Amino acid sequence: SACLLIKDDNDRLTEWMAYHFVTMPLRYLIVGVDPKSKKSPSKILEWWNGQDGLKIIQWDDDDYMTEAEKEKGNRKEAGSAHIDRQKIFYRECINAMVDAKRSWTMAIDTDEFFVFNKYDAASDPPSNYLYGNFHEEEVFSRENREDMLFNWTEWEDTRIDWFSDWIKKIARADRNGISRNPI
Repeated sequence: SACLLIKDDNDRLTEWMAYHFVTMPLRYLIVGVDPKSKKSPSKILEWWNGQDGLKIIQWDDDDYMTEAEKEKGNRKEAGSAHIDRQKIFYRECINAMVDAKRSWTMAIDTDEFFVFNKYDAASDPPSNYLYGNFHEEEVFSRENREDMLFNWTEWEDTRIDWFSDWIKKIARADRNGISRNPI
């Protein structure tokens, strides 16, 4: 699942949807549309909604902000108001995901893409990873691959065969020393 806040990124949205639909696999998405957007993403989202079990919920400010929060945002400078809106959206979206019994939820923008990175402790210094040192998380995910595979493939009794195949490709790439992206 994902929480996505968007403002006039329709040109990126189609690629973002296709990528995450296949890679994650994304099957539950809440999209917050910025009120200052010049273009609505509704047509793109309507096309994707229902594809192979994908559920998309589109929100505007009224769906996740109180009147006081909206009024406060109207009094602030644009950058500050956007940061506040983003925090409120992600908070409420995560709460909605909990209520919907979703797990594995990402808070993301249309210019960000979720990737599975290969990690080689011997030759890859942790400083090569963006946004901090994920060395411990990478090691944990490699050591607990089977448990993680179970979580992804057995969740809600839904078997995800491609993910199992993908994990096999990762293992094969690890053994053969292939590039960071084994697919």
